[in-house]
Amino acid sequence: MLHLIRFCTFTFFVVLLLINGCGQSAPYEMAELEGTAFYKGKPLENVVLTFTSGDKRPSSAVVLTGGKFKAISSPTINGVPFGKCVVRIGWDSPDAPPTQWKELFDKYGSESNGLEIDITKSNKNYSLNFE
Repeated sequence: MLHLIRFCTFTFFVVLLLINGCGQSAPYEMAELEGTAFYKGKPLENVVLTFTSGDKRPSSAVVLTGGKFKAISSPTINGVPFGKCVVRIGWDSPDAPPTQWKELFDKYGSESNGLEIDITKSNKNYSLNFE
């Protein structure tokens, strides 16, 4: 019986550590990044942004109504790595993106060079402009 209690206690603490994100920090500095994404001066909506920076874990953000986004790297880590990163736009729908965004996806889509930005500090009011 004592072995069962020890096993259950051990299992409980292992699960608790995993849930709380034991070891869930990036091995590099992260900057919180949220704000508004624009295309030709108008807020984007219903697109996915992917932020890549060399061999570091990519971050992503869903752009909501009014162009609002918040970048996350994992369920427990917000933000993007400090330094230069490339932002690409994706479409998360079985339907094709709106035809008025063809140029946007051609220039900044997942198969493009994307938009290079430089993250030097955390920013909760970032203006991401795709031209």
